[in-house]
Amino acid sequence: MLASMLVCHSNQKPEVMQYQRRSIRKARAIRTKAFFITLLFHLALIGYFTYGADLSWQDYLPNAVAEWAGFAEEVVTEEADVPQP
Repeated sequence: MLASMLVCHSNQKPEVMQYQRRSIRKARAIRTKAFFITLLFHLALIGYFTYGADLSWQDYLPNAVAEWAGFAEEVVTEEADVPQP
């Protein structure tokens, strides 16, 4: 796909091809930077919940994930005290 984008068509000037190459390279750099910023943010968040907070990270864990990971406690559901007609 990248090779087809860099092909200089007969109606394009060579400067256009060079501009496309630069924009593709710049887009790749932006995506890479965004990935690493996101990764660092999530690692910092996990580190905060693991080591820095007084609260347990399991308190913030959704029930579905807690059940999947084996952290969920047995939840006893009470019957509703509603009269049946």
